[in-house]
Amino acid sequence: MAITIMGGLGLGTLVTLGLIPTLYWLLFDKLKPSGKKH
Repeated sequence: MAITIMGGLGLGTLVTLGLIPTLYWLLFDKLKPSGKKH
């Protein structure tokens, strides 16, 4: 049981760490008024 909980927390942390930069990139991409891309 404890192993399952720790595994779930580990997966949740990895997913969160992977999603945060993507969400920030999407937010800043939408907030920028200019549509210039590099």
